[in-house]
Amino acid sequence: MKVLIAEGSPSVREGFARLVSNMEGVRLVGKAQDVTEAKILTRQILPDLAILDVGLSSGSGMDLLRQIKKDVPECTVFMITDFPHPFYRKRCMEAGAEFFFDKFTELDALLDELKAVILRFCSLAHNS
Repeated sequence: MKVLIAEGSPSVREGFARLVSNMEGVRLVGKAQDVTEAKILTRQILPDLAILDVGLSSGSGMDLLRQIKKDVPECTVFMITDFPHPFYRKRCMEAGAEFFFDKFTELDALLDELKAVILRFCSLAHNS
């Protein structure tokens, strides 16, 4: 499973990178700090899964979500934020995100869902 991480905070981005790099069946294929970089990487690598910060620079995570769903509709998207207002959750889900988490208070739930998605993906790829 090819994974892209787009997160504005270097420490959070690297933390997620370490996390997914250690998961079986996962290949971290891109890390971006802003929307512009993430859009370029998305078109180059066509990720299977993207972990996107809602609050990115040079655009918004919502813009990036829409672009990814346009370019790679089958990509599973995890939206993460440190401002989990219900308005943003609703907008992200309406725009095509499969998941929405507070990256600080819902980390355990995020990891559980991430593992489940990876397991399903690897199982499907193995059976194909």
